[in-house]
Amino acid sequence: MDELTGFDRLMELVPGEGASAERAITSTSSIFATHFPRFPVLPGVLLLDGLARLGAVLLEADVPGDWQLVAVEQMKFRHYVQPGDRLDLSVRLLARSTDAAEVSARAEVAGRLVASARTLRFAREGGR
Repeated sequence: MDELTGFDRLMELVPGEGASAERAITSTSSIFATHFPRFPVLPGVLLLDGLARLGAVLLEADVPGDWQLVAVEQMKFRHYVQPGDRLDLSVRLLARSTDAAEVSARAEVAGRLVASARTLRFAREGGR
């Protein structure tokens, strides 16, 4: 996976229920040279990208297609994610039809909640 997006390893995938993955945040990522070099933190948009990609993997396991994130509800960033952290991502299916779906999402570091989204809404390509 690209150093700046997604996740490194899928840990669990239960179609129709949920998925979890992990990502090692390395100090060698080029983003840290410009994103607060004296206090490097993972940009929230990249954290959201990892959750969205995991959500799409979950949905595709049940209904094949190109699932795209179309909306985010109540995204909260609670703590910084820094180089050296191992990010644990998880998504749970809330609702799904043939062309639309909703999942909840969480990101943790060492058991500490760092970000959450009440709802990530997805649409299947061609079904919008």
